[in-house]
Amino acid sequence: MCKRMVLLSALCLFSMLAIIHLVHPATQAIRVDSRSPHTLDNSSTEKELLILEQQWIDAFAHGDAQTFARFLADDYCSINDDGSFTNRAQVLVAVKAGGISVINTDEKIVRVFGQTAVINGRGHGKGKIGGVEREGYFRYTEVWVNRDGRWQVVLWHGTTITQR
Repeated sequence: MCKRMVLLSALCLFSMLAIIHLVHPATQAIRVDSRSPHTLDNSSTEKELLILEQQWIDAFAHGDAQTFARFLADDYCSINDDGSFTNRAQVLVAVKAGGISVINTDEKIVRVFGQTAVINGRGHGKGKIGGVEREGYFRYTEVWVNRDGRWQVVLWHGTTITQR
């Protein structure tokens, strides 16, 4: 009986994924790895999102809260490594405080689903947080939404990983 339930669950999941693919056939992915200039797709939307993401990251690393804020949706939130939530106002306070000196990202995958996009990647950050010098590696997921012709980040989630 248990094996039958597992098989039925797997079949349902597979069916749902197939239906999603049929409903969203325009969904495309682009892979970017700093070690390789090759991508799987040259879509202008994916390229635009990668450029916007880099501007967003640069604003964070330079403590430029005004530029950083332009990329954040009003309902932005992040889920941090410890499981805590940070809203738009809280993250802007952290950006203004500065302290992050290096943020590098690679192994990016961009997927676009109409007016929503998901970016996954790996990052390395370094800086002084709370007076303590810190450095770490992380995997992250960002959700971007195109509202009124403008891409904005609505969600960021990061998980610490061991060094390469």
